[in-house]
Order: sequence, then C-alpha cells, then structure tokens
Amino acid sequence: MKRALASLAALICIAQAASADGLRDQVVALKPGQWLNTQTVFMAGREIPQAGHERRECLPQAESALTVGQYVDKFLASMRPALACSINRLTGTSGKVAASVTCKGDQGGTDMTLTYRYQRERVEVLGEGWSSYAGTKVPFKITAQSRYLGDCP
Repeated sequence: MKRALASLAALICIAQAASADGLRDQVVALKPGQWLNTQTVFMAGREIPQAGHERRECLPQAESALTVGQYVDKFLASMRPALACSINRLTGTSGKVAASVTCKGDQGGTDMTLTYRYQRERVEVLGEGWSSYAGTKVPFKITAQSRYLGDCP
C-alpha cells in the first residue's frame, strides 16, 4: 500500500509542488492503517486487466502525513531513468488538484491530465491522455481508488 498510495498521491503532489514553493511543505494527511487500493487501466477504450490491481496494504504512521515535496521526490525517483516528467498546468482547491503532466522517455512518452481528490480516509485519481511508443499514439484512462479499511493486521 505504501507504494500504491505514494504513487497515486505523488502524481498530483508533483503538480502541487510546481505551482508554488509553499505547497512543497503542505501535508497530505492520510489515516494510518490498512488501505484497499484498486486500479483500472484502459488503452484505446479496452480494459487492460494485467495493468489493473486490487491490493490491501498497511500505511504506517510514519508515512501517513508526508509533505507534497516528499511525494514529489518519491515519484520522480520511481520514474527515473526511464521517464522524465514535468508539470505543464495546475489548478487546485482544498482536497482536489488537477494537473497536466508530460513524461518523455527514449521510446516515447505520455501526455495526460490528472485529477486527484483526497480525504483522510479516501483517495481517488483519474488520469486520461495519450501514450506514444515507437511512433504509435494510443489514448488511455486510469482510475484508481484507495480507501481506509481499519487497523493493520
């Protein structure tokens, strides 16, 4: 769950950090304990079952209140060296952030819009855009949800 939540939150947290230096210090407070994380991926309108998942993982107290800057650093580290990502646009309100993200790699890249909604016991992410590889461009959609289940076993 640590990686799943960090990945979900990191994508939008990068956008938050890009908008203003003060946002790097903003805390994304999630409830420590067991979380259920699900993800569904569609490419060219068809679900890709092997890219989706449903996992239960424990979010420890030490990682339940990371700053935007910490999520940014984790996300960027997880993408290197395969992809270099940047934020192009950002909008946000309390509990919701939307961003336009561009990632480039040796064989292609991705342009997407991300919408991230979070509360202490629930996280929802929607990513939509285009992915290109070796000259072929394909539309995609990713939906992900994480919800708090209770104490860790």
